Amino acid sequence: MKEVWEVPYIEDESDDMERDVFDDLEEEKHHKRKKTAPDRDILTPTLNVREKKARKISTFRLLNPKALKTEIHRCGYEFSVGKYLKFLLMCYFALIVFLFFFKLHLKFIIAIVLVVTVFLPSVFIFNFWNVHEQKKFEEITSYMEQLLYSFKRQPKILNALQDTVLLFQDEENQTLRIAIEKAIDHIKNGTATRNIYEEAFAFIEEEYGCKRLYKIHNFLIKVEGNGGVCNNSIDILLLDRNLWIDRIYDLIALKQKIRVNVSGAIALSFIISCFAIYMIPSDFGVTDHIVSQVVTSIVVLLNFLIWYIVQKLLSHSLLAADADDPFSTIKRSYDLIMHGDRRSVITKYRIMGIAFAAMTVAIYFLTKNTMVTVAMGVFTVLILTQGGRKWKACRKRVIKEVEKAFPEWLLMLALQMQTDNLHVSISKTIDDAPEILKEELIRLQDSIEKHPRDLEPFTNFFHDFYISDITSAMKMLYSMAEFGAEDAQEQIKTLVERNTKMMDKAEKIRIDDELAGITFSMLLPMITGAFKLVTDLGLVMLFVLSQLDI
Repeated sequence: MKEVWEVPYIEDESDDMERDVFDDLEEEKHHKRKKTAPDRDILTPTLNVREKKARKISTFRLLNPKALKTEIHRCGYEFSVGKYLKFLLMCYFALIVFLFFFKLHLKFIIAIVLVVTVFLPSVFIFNFWNVHEQKKFEEITSYMEQLLYSFKRQPKILNALQDTVLLFQDEENQTLRIAIEKAIDHIKNGTATRNIYEEAFAFIEEEYGCKRLYKIHNFLIKVEGNGGVCNNSIDILLLDRNLWIDRIYDLIALKQKIRVNVSGAIALSFIISCFAIYMIPSDFGVTDHIVSQVVTSIVVLLNFLIWYIVQKLLSHSLLAADADDPFSTIKRSYDLIMHGDRRSVITKYRIMGIAFAAMTVAIYFLTKNTMVTVAMGVFTVLILTQGGRKWKACRKRVIKEVEKAFPEWLLMLALQMQTDNLHVSISKTIDDAPEILKEELIRLQDSIEKHPRDLEPFTNFFHDFYISDITSAMKMLYSMAEFGAEDAQEQIKTLVERNTKMMDKAEKIRIDDELAGITFSMLLPMITGAFKLVTDLGLVMLFVLSQLDI
């Protein structure tokens, strides 16, 4: 195996389809194994890799070189201990020279070096993480494209996998090639505890699992089992894949821009600090003052931590960037909007507000303190209006999640309608639909069974939210179910394409919102630099005042 420096796979905790990497390599022995060739084992996927939790890697654990080496080995790569030590020595040398440049005393230099040492192994990993993640992203997108085109030509999963594996014969694609070969061997072996294709795809999903991959695999399994014409559905999946690729490349560019901006802001912060160090005459003794030494050390550490945190936040998996938030994160808002009453929520907070208003009046007459009374009055107004704000915020959040989930379900419905009529397709997609839609889908199914010829069951789908795109889509579905259409699949394809593009726009907005907080971090180094400048100017003022007293 060639010597490559790579990084372990670390994913966001909010992703409910993230992979679980076992704590020790020896735990692989607990899996069932099937012998299919004299020189290799096939690992039987007895666990659902889509439901596993992400592995957390402790910063302190990586201080152990063996632990760091193990993390690199988990990705199937080797790294040179000598080169790692060279990396550490270069970091220490640059850091010490930098700290002497800031005229720090030896004890403060040692303290900063000790703190930075804790994070250096993680910094080493971050340097290669982006390359590793982008490589995985490019591999799996190529895999998706070839798999879909091969399946479109001949709708057999085994044949599609055999065509696809030919693209990944290079040594740099070894991980994906081995996963595909395991899937092929598992299908040929013909032994499965559940669905043989689900278990075969699990080999690929364990290393490259993401929402788009699960969607494509599920579709292929359904077509393999049920048959039917799938060309239009594959075109839809290819469109979804292409939009996803464009979105991820935009994300990569945005992350790089943030890294450059934050690094530039930190450099500017240090320049400001230098003004405070080198523009003040040495006779003033400001630089050697304990307060200046402590503040300089704090500024250096804070800027380093800002850089480190930004790198860590930007190092999340590209494959998990489009992952949906767990329904549990919005369940309270959903229950409030779907099952609560706006008037009762507002009334509850108004009663609390009246109670605080009475307390405000009592405090005024008891203390005669105007400031306390005004503060209590402001708090009372906030309580009185909290009910309306809470309802509005929860409603907005639920609508946003519904708008994101509806195109996903509509795509599932279009794929299902390749073989079934609309009513049967709705019933079959409920179990796999996004959680936020299930209640309304069950209500839609029940209404259709009671009133099969009426438009009302379709127009009542999330009727209280007044989402025009969803209403329009449901009316089109009713028209297709009631009057039929020779070009029904074409209509569905057009509908899904439009909604997929809407979802793409919504996903871009969501990603921008998530990165907004990181973007704000570029202002923090300016605050630390200003803090250092103000501190040293204050010491100058004290020195001047002390001379005047003499």
